[in-house]
Amino acid sequence: MAMQAWRTFTEDVKVSREYQLDDLVLTGRVALLRAAKGSTEAVAEHAGISPKWAGHYSEHLLDSPSSTARDALLQINKQRKQG
Repeated sequence: MAMQAWRTFTEDVKVSREYQLDDLVLTGRVALLRAAKGSTEAVAEHAGISPKWAGHYSEHLLDSPSSTARDALLQINKQRKQG
């Protein structure tokens, strides 16, 4: 259901196809994990997943901060201002 909503959303706002829902979810959950100072319990509660699965996002803390979500939102806002 989320994928269908994402496809509908991207058709309406003409977001680049390089932005995938999974990438945005990952970006958001890693950002939440950073903001929660590594608390996988906070991610688990927010995302409705088990703490064990939330722990998998910890490996992404070593990566540089992703800008996927920010880039997608900038593109959307630019299109809205032009349209």
